[in-house]
Amino acid sequence: MASSNNYPPCRHQNATKSVPSRVNRWPRSSFCWALVALLGVFPLLQSCTTPLGVSFEKPTLNLVSVTPLPADGFSQRFRLGFVIRNPNGSSLASKGMVYDIYFENHMLLSGVSNSIPTIEGYTEGSFDIVASTNMLGSLRLITDLLQQPRNQFAYRLEARLDVSSPINRKISIEEFGVFSLSPTVTP
Repeated sequence: MASSNNYPPCRHQNATKSVPSRVNRWPRSSFCWALVALLGVFPLLQSCTTPLGVSFEKPTLNLVSVTPLPADGFSQRFRLGFVIRNPNGSSLASKGMVYDIYFENHMLLSGVSNSIPTIEGYTEGSFDIVASTNMLGSLRLITDLLQQPRNQFAYRLEARLDVSSPINRKISIEEFGVFSLSPTVTP
């Protein structure tokens, strides 16, 4: 039986039709190139560099004011004033932020916001956010303080910014420290 096309016969024993050899290799070849490209780009996506090789420094977030708002039932709300500093040359456009504030490792305030302003490169900007109290965290803190009174309190602010950039990323920012209720005496 003579074949009417000019393709070499298929290598399978029971093959009755001739199939072009380039068709058999093409899907495997494309898959290999896609895999090589993905593996080459993946470390770039995971590092703290932009595609141009410029380093990215995390912005800083500072809590600068806390203003109580009228209570809504058992839920107390506060207006929190933040200042965010962008130490990079490119603007920092955020889709939103999730934040938690802890005192003595008890989460007291938390919230989310999708109204974070764009911070231009090498500048800082301020914004306000409304936060709600965590009632169980507050009760645990009060119980802890009644059992072990103290004059110094550890605090921690955790925020996660969802940044709009060529490489969509989430930036975690943490600020922590200790504040004292007793006055400090300076000589």
